[in-house]
Amino acid sequence: MVVPKKGSQNKNPHYGVLRPTPAELLAIEKQFNKTGADFLKVDLATALTFVATARHADDLEKKRRNRQYARKAYDTVLKMAERVHLSSDDREEVQRGLWRLRSELVELGEVF
Repeated sequence: MVVPKKGSQNKNPHYGVLRPTPAELLAIEKQFNKTGADFLKVDLATALTFVATARHADDLEKKRRNRQYARKAYDTVLKMAERVHLSSDDREEVQRGLWRLRSELVELGEVF
C-alpha cells in the first residue's frame, strides 16, 4: 500500500483498498448461491417441522403459533428464492417443498 505524503489529501475513499479479481467475484457469487440454496432448503424443512407440531398439538394456541411460524417461513422462502440463482435441481427441490408446505398450511386453515 502506498502511503500518501504528509499533508497531502486522499480524495479517493477507496485509496489503498484491494479489489477482488473477476475470478474471485465469480467464486463469491457461486458460494453465495450455494449458501442461499442451502438456507432455503433448511428453512423449508424447519417450516414443515412447525406444520407437524401444529398438526399434533392439542393446545389451540400452540397450533396457531406453529402454523404462523410455518407461514412466515413460507413467505421468507418465496422472497429469498427470487434473490438466489438456483440450479435446476435446487429449484425443483425448493418448488416441491413450497408446494408441500402450502398444501399442509391450507389443511391447517391458512388462507393464501
